[in-house]
Formats: sequence, C-alpha cells, structure tokens
Amino acid sequence: MQDQAASRVKSPQVQKCLEKAAYCERMASIVSDADARFQFAEVAKQWQHLAKQIEELESERQRCRIKRAAER
Repeated sequence: MQDQAASRVKSPQVQKCLEKAAYCERMASIVSDADARFQFAEVAKQWQHLAKQIEELESERQRCRIKRAAER
C-alpha cells in the first residue's frame, strides 16, 4: 500500500515535465498555424513520455532500496 501512495505523489522532476506538456498542449490549442500546432502537440507527447520514464526510474530505484534494506 505504501508503494501505491508514493506513486500518487509526483516528484518535482515529473511535475515539471507534466507542466511543460500542459503548456505545449495549451499552445497547440491556440496557435493558428497547423505546423506549429502539430509541433506543440508532438513536444507535449515527448514531455509526457519523459515524465513516464522518470516515474519508472524512480520506482525502480525505490524497489532497489527496499530490496537492499531487506538484505541487511
């Protein structure tokens, strides 16, 4: 259960990525140029992907810490 609660709390790095993704999504929704809209949408996806990767790495790091602590 503790692992589930921790996964709901986003690290500052993940939060920053998601903020940047949200900014790009907002920009994609307001720009009139189709190419710019596409580019903002693509960059938003990249920020979201980066946030997911960071979450996965942080989760793995936490599992390793728990495993090491249990081995002591």
